[in-house]
Amino acid sequence: MGFFISSILAMTYFAVVSKRTSALINIFSAQSFFLALMTLFAAYAGAEELYVVALLLFAVKALMIPFFCAGYPSGSKPGTHENAINPLLSLTVALGLTYLAYLFATR
Repeated sequence: MGFFISSILAMTYFAVVSKRTSALINIFSAQSFFLALMTLFAAYAGAEELYVVALLLFAVKALMIPFFCAGYPSGSKPGTHENAINPLLSLTVALGLTYLAYLFATR
């Protein structure tokens, strides 16, 4: 389970530094896939109603939403979006917030 959580967190950091809209859509799809896998394992561990949730997560978030979002224009240059701040600063802030959340959760 820790592998899936780490994968989702790593993809979040990739999304923070990504500049292309298509990359953001792919990262969203991959995060959704790992979230569906986590839910599937939780269902296997004893919560049978989560099988339906895992199936819906995979079908809607990992397949349908990225499929429909890939066809929309980004509103700026094709395949890119503008960052308000530079990617390194964004990543630093994201890592700092993750550390604060970890400190808060472990107390």
